[in-house]
Amino acid sequence: MSEFRIPERHARCTLALHSEPGGGTYHRRWSGKFGDEVPVPAPFDFGLTTAELLRY
Repeated sequence: MSEFRIPERHARCTLALHSEPGGGTYHRRWSGKFGDEVPVPAPFDFGLTTAELLRY
């Protein structure tokens, strides 16, 4: 069985998705860390896996 570990240098790296634009601003913000699945809202409506991004 293999184990996946996040390198220490990535432990504090975060990401954000801003959505629901209107009136010159975004009304919704999702925050997480690399390795989390980012919920991309409609009209796309899917979960973006970021675990593979840790390799780069």
